This record gives sequence, C-alpha cells and structure tokens, in this order.
Amino acid sequence: MKEIIVYYSIDHTHNLSAPRFETPTPLGSYFFENKKDKDYPYKFCPSFVSFIKNVFVLKSPYTYEFNIEGTKVTSELYDQAFFNNHINVRSIPSQLFSLKPYLIFFTEEDSLKMSLEHPWLENNSYTQKCITIAGEFDIGTYFRTLDFAFHIKKEFKNFNITEGDVFYYTRFHTEHKIKFQRFMSTPKINEYRRYLYHIKTNSRGHLSKSLDYFYSFFKKFNYKSHILKEIKENLI
Repeated sequence: MKEIIVYYSIDHTHNLSAPRFETPTPLGSYFFENKKDKDYPYKFCPSFVSFIKNVFVLKSPYTYEFNIEGTKVTSELYDQAFFNNHINVRSIPSQLFSLKPYLIFFTEEDSLKMSLEHPWLENNSYTQKCITIAGEFDIGTYFRTLDFAFHIKKEFKNFNITEGDVFYYTRFHTEHKIKFQRFMSTPKINEYRRYLYHIKTNSRGHLSKSLDYFYSFFKKFNYKSHILKEIKENLI
C-alpha cells in the first residue's frame, strides 16, 4: 500500500517546549496499550476500526494553567511572554481561547485533508473542562500553523493541562498509511508562514476569504515547491 509522508514541525523560536513534542501516535495503539481485549471488545469492531484509521493523538509538550477572574486572565506559571506565545484570548464572555503550539503539517501530495477533533476517548482535565472547536483543511494545498481553539465550559473558571495529556485528535482523510517526518523550522519557513497567515485575515483579524481562495492563492504563486525545498533541506 502507498505510504504518504506528512512533514511536521513546531517553531522552536516561539514554543520552547518544541523538543518535547512527541510524534503523533495512532489512536488505536495509544488508547488500547496495556488494556485487556476482553474489557474493550469494540477494539475489534470493523466500524470502529475503520473510524479510527489514520486518527492520531496530539500530546501537550508542557504543563500550564490559567484562571479567569472577571474580565482578566491570570496565571502564576512562567511569565507574560510564555502566555502571549502559547495562549490566544479570543473572548472572555464566551470563555473562548486557543492554544498556539506553532505546529505545522504539510505534504507533497497534491491533496490531503486533515481535521482536528475533540479527543473523545480521553478523560483528563482538558476533556473534562473544555469544548473543542473542530476544523478541517487541505495540507497539500495550503501551509499554515494549526490553531487549537476551545471553549472552557461555563461551570469552570480555570484551565490546566499537564505535559503528556492528549488535547486533540488529528485525522488524515486517506486510506493510505501515514508516515511522519519532522523538519526544523527555519527563518525562511517562518517567513512563509507569517506571510500566508497575514493574507488570510482582514484588518480586524477576521477571516476574509474562503478556503478555496487560499488554496488558489497558494497554487497561483507556487509556494509549495519553495516550501518543500526548504523542508527537505532541514529534515531532522
């Protein structure tokens, strides 16, 4: 069977925990590790096996917490720079935030859709307190960092995550096997990333176009060949 290479990286200049980020792990092998088959019979259910194919777990590379205090967000861990680099406060009234791990997935394939999902088999502080905002885009036709958006449930006023906690699932929409290859984020790659980020938002920071617009823009100016060249020269 064909094997698809998915390149991935974390910008270590913004996320100092980048070296601790683990390669995404297949959901099945992660969740059922050290569990008895007789206690989890759905492990062999054809529909379940099909559903979790090419679903991988993403683990937090750091421990962090913050509190919502009225109209303010506070934390006793690390400093303001860490908060600014890792947390995006979107709306305090709706308790909407984003984690910013500066994680990128990219592929040489013409097209490969990838989605982000709530980690529905997990039971940790994140899954107990947060509602994941899911999303999907084509990592073969666009290059961008991932945004891990979530609401903190109304009954909670604090957020905490522990290094190693699974906080998202990522699904690759293909029948082919996925092989991950890490690359070092370079100044040139970060320049492409920042430029492509800025064209997708208007002056108020809101999305101004559809995904198809960004796919066409990306293809029109042949960004893919330049980015792939830089990636392949900086494989880890």
